[in-house]
Amino acid sequence: MKNFTTSLLNNRAKFIKKFSLLIHCLGIKSSKDFITDCETLKANVKDLFMVVDTNGNILYVKENIQKLLGHNINVFSKLYLFRTYSSFIAEIFRKAINENEWTYPYIEFPFKNSNGQYIWIRVSFSLTKIHDALFIIATAKDVSIKRNTFNQLELTHSWSKILIENLKEGIIMEDQNRRLLITNKALLDIFDMNLDPINLVGADCENVAQQLKNVFISSEEFIEKIHLNIVNKTNVIAEILKMKNGKILERDYYPILNSNGQYSHIWKYRDITQEFTVTERIMQSEEKYRGIIENMELGILEVDNNDTIVNAYEKFCKMVGYEKEELIGQKAHDVFLSKEYFHSFSETQKKRESGESSTYELPLLKKDGSIVWMLISGTPVIEFNGKSIGSIGIHYDITERKRLEEDLRLANRIAIEAKESEQLFLANMTHELKTPINAIVGMGDLLKLSKLDTEQKDYVEVLDTSTKFLQKLVSDILDTSKIETGNVYIKNEIFDLNKLLYNVTQVFEYSLLKKNVKLEYDFDCQKVLLLSGDSMLMQQIITNLLSNAEKFTNEGKVVLSVKTTELDTKKIKVKISVQDTGIGFDNSQKEIIFDKFKQLPSVNMHKSQGTGLGLSIVKKLIELQGGEIQVESLVGKGSTFSFELIFEKVIPSKNQVEVFNKFSNAVSLRNIKILVIEDNELNQQYIERVLNKWSVQFEMAKSGEEGIVKFANNHFDLVLLDLQLPGIDGFQTATRLRIDNQEKFFVIIAMTAVVSPNIERDVLKFGMDDIVKKPFTINELHDKITYYFPEDNKSDVSHETIPFFGELDASFLAKFYGNDKNYAIEVFDTFQQRYFTDFKKILKTIDETPIIEAKKKLHSIKPSFRMVGLTMVEDEIDKFLKQKKNDTDKFKNHFSEEELDNMQRKIAIQINMLK
Repeated sequence: MKNFTTSLLNNRAKFIKKFSLLIHCLGIKSSKDFITDCETLKANVKDLFMVVDTNGNILYVKENIQKLLGHNINVFSKLYLFRTYSSFIAEIFRKAINENEWTYPYIEFPFKNSNGQYIWIRVSFSLTKIHDALFIIATAKDVSIKRNTFNQLELTHSWSKILIENLKEGIIMEDQNRRLLITNKALLDIFDMNLDPINLVGADCENVAQQLKNVFISSEEFIEKIHLNIVNKTNVIAEILKMKNGKILERDYYPILNSNGQYSHIWKYRDITQEFTVTERIMQSEEKYRGIIENMELGILEVDNNDTIVNAYEKFCKMVGYEKEELIGQKAHDVFLSKEYFHSFSETQKKRESGESSTYELPLLKKDGSIVWMLISGTPVIEFNGKSIGSIGIHYDITERKRLEEDLRLANRIAIEAKESEQLFLANMTHELKTPINAIVGMGDLLKLSKLDTEQKDYVEVLDTSTKFLQKLVSDILDTSKIETGNVYIKNEIFDLNKLLYNVTQVFEYSLLKKNVKLEYDFDCQKVLLLSGDSMLMQQIITNLLSNAEKFTNEGKVVLSVKTTELDTKKIKVKISVQDTGIGFDNSQKEIIFDKFKQLPSVNMHKSQGTGLGLSIVKKLIELQGGEIQVESLVGKGSTFSFELIFEKVIPSKNQVEVFNKFSNAVSLRNIKILVIEDNELNQQYIERVLNKWSVQFEMAKSGEEGIVKFANNHFDLVLLDLQLPGIDGFQTATRLRIDNQEKFFVIIAMTAVVSPNIERDVLKFGMDDIVKKPFTINELHDKITYYFPEDNKSDVSHETIPFFGELDASFLAKFYGNDKNYAIEVFDTFQQRYFTDFKKILKTIDETPIIEAKKKLHSIKPSFRMVGLTMVEDEIDKFLKQKKNDTDKFKNHFSEEELDNMQRKIAIQINMLK
């Protein structure tokens, strides 16, 4: 630091020497006593900043500098000032000596004060002589405020100029002599003048106005208003000027009084042609629609915020029977409303006061006391300041409409009551009809099991066909009734599509075979396909379509086709088609076949049988589930009915596989005991013979009370309970049985001829486990019972054992698959083609995949490894899923390429063994 300061001082000395040589060349004499002379100057010159003599000596006045800046200036600042302005000072000396020019220049520069802020200093220079010695005196003042004000004024002027130039309105600014100070391009565009605005500055505005007046329709009026405004010197807003070319201008005038007491003038022109035209059109439209409203059947009433009538139009007065003078000043609600409508009216009034419009219906009292119903559209009347001063209501007479509505309500109520009576009648009638039908069907089934000769077999066949037709007729009528009244609800339950299809087709194989018609299948779906949906509706749809195909096909074949398409991991689309080679029909009859009670005319001497309800029911059931039925047909060639439905796909777990295995945990029906509670004698006989044929232990009770007593004295595994019993009904009986025997395990199956969603809910609610619909066949009752008590039918079970590869978990596989080789093949094929490939992809990308996502994928495929006997792999995945540190390297090391190849080898060997 010391060396640096020394260097600066040396440089200053050299600079002063050069300055002294410059002064010497000018012939100027130096002061002999510089300090003494400076003291004289300090005492006599205000704001003295520094003194310079011709020798280059400089004295800074510390006291004044301290006062100005709040601190003294250091050696570096002094050196900077001297270097910057030395030549300027020397030039002042030169002009004074050689040219006798004694000027008084000044310089301005920023300097940092004691607060660390820069202020502007103005240093003014002057020359003086003391004892014939020449001195430059420099005085200093803070000019920051003046300088900032000037800069601000200059900036404001610049911005104002830019603003005016960019305004959309045309601007003219005149001085007190009416000379043009400023204008903009917008003004020139309004008057179609192809000039630069700068060329008009300084022009005489009176001359400009005289030149422009001819473009206006009222040219002299244009000039006169200018003169009048200048004379009056008051603001004038929105003068309208019409030009010959069709433009409409709006002009504003503003007089500006300056500090000298003189007025400048500002004129603003705006092209409002479009707005003016719209306004005129609005006014014309208002006049037009005012006339229309006055001629329409609308009555208008105006009220203030206190509901006092301020105006009533002629049409309204006619509607209510009053004269206008009778209504003005009256309270509208007192005149027109009965007391029961005061509350609803006050709510509407509050909405009006808050600025809301509303439409409502009210009965108004006429002058003669009669009622007139009005449709009222009310809206608040708002002033320009946004304040509501009242409201206006438009009234339309709807008295006749109200009468019609009341008549319709009455007719609708009568229709609903009739519909309810019809439904009740249908429900009761179908129940009464199904009871004897059930007995006939049952007796027919029992007759088939007895020894019959050929003639007797024919009689039984006719009996069976007729009763089934009658049974379907009753069921179709009830189903149609349920659909029309909205009592069909879509249930979500897990079912096996293939099992459902098998059960449905078994019914038709024998009946079609007797007609020499072949039933073929085209199934493109998994062997075990579990879906979540309403299996009963699906079964009913397919049954009706197959029944329709059977009815109209006398030769050839009926093909049931099933195609599945996976939409994603959870959704699957099932397309089912029923194709026949029957009589077909013309395309013009497509819509007829789905109408209720409509049948096609006889074709080729074929007599249409049935009620015409089957296809109507099918169409509505499909639409209820979000599908649509399609049909294609050719006369003499046959028909194809198809539909698509979307279901949720269910991946079978181990437990679900076991549930669908008919023979798992099998028992003999001979080992269970059944209590039958049924009051109908025919049904008793039918159930008794069926149970005896199965060698089942059972007891019969004719009422709920008798059944409760018998259950208390014996142990029963199953209760077959009729819901409609004398005395206490089936629901009350089930409740008593559950309450009285809480420590016992037993199953209750309800029996009823009418099954609806409400009954199904109540069955579960009152402690019953399931429901069987009467009339039921022997097979239907058998399937229902064996669902809860699977039958040990070992004669039907294959004793073939499945071979399992020793390097797999053969013990688990044997228990898991039992004797179901086909299912085992399907699982192993699926694992090899899908899950093993997925596992290798997960291992390959596990380091780049978020750990949560990787674990989620592993969790989803983990069970598949146990299902193919790779139990050790499942265990390793399970360990990794439970880890918190997520050591992916260690996990991958368990499954090297060699190990993966070995796993693939084992699966391939097992598949070969199975096949």
